[in-house]
Amino acid sequence: MGAPLATVAAFNAVLFTVRGQTEALLRSEPGAAVTVGQQVVAGAGAGVAVSFLACPTELIKCRLQAQSALATAAPAAAAAAAPAGGAAATVTATANAAAVKYGEPLDVARHVLRSDGSSAAAGA
Repeated sequence: MGAPLATVAAFNAVLFTVRGQTEALLRSEPGAAVTVGQQVVAGAGAGVAVSFLACPTELIKCRLQAQSALATAAPAAAAAAAPAGGAAATVTATANAAAVKYGEPLDVARHVLRSDGSSAAAGA
């Protein structure tokens, strides 16, 4: 949740700035009312601009959520598959270590950029 919450202010700043600037460009004269079509174009432009922030943020959030789900499911699966004789704790600890790949949102960003390049971070 930290990564999306940290970017809400940036999302709003980009969204409203781009929308306002686009509306100003589309007006026939300063102070004139904006038509519905102009509002649609301004809103679409703002949505495109904000997507450059939203896609990497959502990728980070999804990777951390998937890791959390795997870490939660791994101990139960490892305990069920463990042989009798006290080895369940060792198998569970190994499964937890394998499920935890990222420590924080910046770890996810570094890993994505290193392994998949900037196109993956942009959502392409």
